[in-house]
Amino acid sequence: MILILSHEHIDEPTNNIIDWLSFYNARFLRLNGDDFLQNKNVKIDINNNIVVTNDEKEISPDEISIVWYRRWIKPTEKKTFFEKFKQLGFTNDETLLVEAYNKYLQQESTAYINGVFSIFKDKIWIPKPSKARGNINKLDVLLRAKDKGIKIPATIVTSSKKEVELFLKTHGNIITKPIYEANCFRYREEVAPMYTKEVSENDIKNFPQLFFPSLFQENINKAFEIRTFIHRDRVYSMAMFSQNDVQTRVDFRNYNWEKPNRYVPFKLPEKEEEKLLMLLNELDLNTGSIDLIYDDKGNYVFLEINPVGQFGMVSLNCNYNLEKIIANDLMSLSNEQKLTNERDN
Repeated sequence: MILILSHEHIDEPTNNIIDWLSFYNARFLRLNGDDFLQNKNVKIDINNNIVVTNDEKEISPDEISIVWYRRWIKPTEKKTFFEKFKQLGFTNDETLLVEAYNKYLQQESTAYINGVFSIFKDKIWIPKPSKARGNINKLDVLLRAKDKGIKIPATIVTSSKKEVELFLKTHGNIITKPIYEANCFRYREEVAPMYTKEVSENDIKNFPQLFFPSLFQENINKAFEIRTFIHRDRVYSMAMFSQNDVQTRVDFRNYNWEKPNRYVPFKLPEKEEEKLLMLLNELDLNTGSIDLIYDDKGNYVFLEINPVGQFGMVSLNCNYNLEKIIANDLMSLSNEQKLTNERDN
């Protein structure tokens, strides 16, 4: 059986792959990380090596041949309840204590939820949970890419205003973006997304002399951007002409819904594909979405990789039908694993 790990939040590529698996009458099971949140009746039985779901279904690793890790816990709003506690008469110290306890519960929840993965640790994983969302370091990936001969932007992490001034003087045009992930800040009804942003001389003038360590890169003059999706040594790329729109020029995720960017199928040179495959192999990844820039000098410049990044836009805009390809591959792997187990027994 194929085990699909996901969450309740809408993820169309997952749903589309499940549609294909259903069409082919494949044996699969979807398990959402949300089922293991509080107020749900679940159990991880370590002695008997089984997981019992909210609807009392027992899942044994003996039933599972392959695990496709797509998502796990849906995005949650990180809220501070400070004002609410104050309204209820809590003192500042009491409020901080409650929030500290809430953080402890979140850590406990993460520990037991991720414990589910160990039940299926001996199965084929795409990708491995240890390499999934938030579990690879952007700086480490850039260093490894550089070592593989892949061109990367000039990059520094610094807390010094002087260093940023010198970096801007050296490269003429620079950007900043999160070191971890481009998450959102939420406060009441407001949402502040974390996009890649240009850093101007006027911006730097307002910096304090020392600040929280931040990532800065040279701003690459691009001819176009490339989103490459890799699934088990198969490479699918798409060119995105984001530079033609001021709104998306620095970060294509700042979508212009009224006038979308142009997306077309694209074929990377074979040597560039080989470098990316070598990088994934070194990172112990068998899938991932990669962001690249084709600059105005004809260079392919690596930006970052997301092990469980969106591939639906690549599939739809380029007519690759990736959901069908992945569904067929999961079924093929599952059948191969079944035959291997039968021979071993």
